Amino acid sequence: MLLATILDPRCKRTHGWPNKLRERIKVELKVRYDEIKSQNNTQPEENFSNNNSSIDHFYAYIFGPQVIKENENTEFDNYFRTPQASYDTNLF
Repeated sequence: MLLATILDPRCKRTHGWPNKLRERIKVELKVRYDEIKSQNNTQPEENFSNNNSSIDHFYAYIFGPQVIKENENTEFDNYFRTPQASYDTNLF
């Protein structure tokens, strides 16, 4: 329940939680995040570029090579860096 609560953007600052509990939950969330992230990275990727290779080459010619910086911690860390949502925010 605490993991679900901290993932609610209205509650992620965990106002009123003891510091030890807050840190323990963040560590547990990070462990689970890393597990899921590593599972997703080890699954074989389907290659759809064979069907669209001329389109891919066209996009590469127009826009240049696509460079994606991957930082494992970016998504996790950014979640806690962004401001907490207002209590009346509609999550849907």
